Amino acid sequence: DRSPSRGLGDVYKRQAKGAIEAYSRAVAVHCGLAKNGVRCNTIHPSGIATPMVASVPALMAEKFGNTGVQDAPVESNKVGEPMDIAHAALYLASDESKFVNGAQLRVDNAMSVVSGNMPE
Repeated sequence: DRSPSRGLGDVYKRQAKGAIEAYSRAVAVHCGLAKNGVRCNTIHPSGIATPMVASVPALMAEKFGNTGVQDAPVESNKVGEPMDIAHAALYLASDESKFVNGAQLRVDNAMSVVSGNMPE
């Protein structure tokens, strides 16, 4: 679907992601200045084995053909598990992360680093 409304949906989605990142940083600063012991971090998952992600390979092949997937600099066929997100949350809730505040923890097999943003 190459309709203009699809393009606007992508814009709105990216705006929402940016707003979440900015808001969480502001909350982290506020709580740090208030010295109330509250930390604010966000987890940004992508490529986790869910029913929605199961349809991605076919959509990617339809949109970009098969060549882009084979040439990806990371294992694009590797999919994370929901427990990977649970472990990230457990770390952020633990005492081991006591000095972590305002962080954006990306659990995405480096796809955000390779592509420059969070994959769709």
